[in-house]
Amino acid sequence: VIALSDGSCIVVGSSESADGDLSSNHGGQDFWILKLTADGNAVWSVNYGGSHDDKAKALIMAQNDKIVVLGQSQSDDMDVSVNHGQSDVSLLTLSNEGMLEWEKTLGGSSYDDPSDVIQLADGGLMILAGTESNDFDVTSNYSGQSGDGEDCWVVKLDETGEIIWDQNFGGSGEDSPDQLIQSED
Repeated sequence: VIALSDGSCIVVGSSESADGDLSSNHGGQDFWILKLTADGNAVWSVNYGGSHDDKAKALIMAQNDKIVVLGQSQSDDMDVSVNHGQSDVSLLTLSNEGMLEWEKTLGGSSYDDPSDVIQLADGGLMILAGTESNDFDVTSNYSGQSGDGEDCWVVKLDETGEIIWDQNFGGSGEDSPDQLIQSED
């Protein structure tokens, strides 16, 4: 949940529903993004995803009132452009009215699990995820190619979602990320 200056809020989660406050479901779980007034009434409700499970995990309000939603996707159809393997990191940017502006899928052929997203002072984005991958968008993995261990994967993106750089941190065992902050320097 993020609170907006007018007292409204944006909520993200995942849903398998296609009724009630949701008009459709693409299959499995979809990202569910809901805007509520200060009184708790729905302004809009949208879902995004494909025919497999897609789970929203983090949310920020970026510059120019853009909503950035970070999640995990197993789909490669409908609203999801590509899937490199078991699960990928999915990033959506929406307008303040809930309209999809762009979608990016990042990851490799193994399990990629996003944790956090922040907007940087330069307008770009930074994503934190766990990854067992060592291919496609993931340039290295300390656990090797077997997918036997998770590394902390940090990805810097420009304001359109293009990768500027990525870096893995960890060792041969399980290394799980949680949160990002940008320091003053």
